[in-house]
Amino acid sequence: MQLQYIDEIKQRFENANILPIPMFNTEIKGIEMLQQIAETVFKEEI
Repeated sequence: MQLQYIDEIKQRFENANILPIPMFNTEIKGIEMLQQIAETVFKEEI
């Protein structure tokens, strides 16, 4: 469903770094979930 928007996002934000985030079992809300995303994103960059 969201894949259809990837090209549009890349076009509109062409000068920004776009980081794909994997699907989580729960809704992303709150500090704890943001910390999990940060750990996932930055772990993959190392």
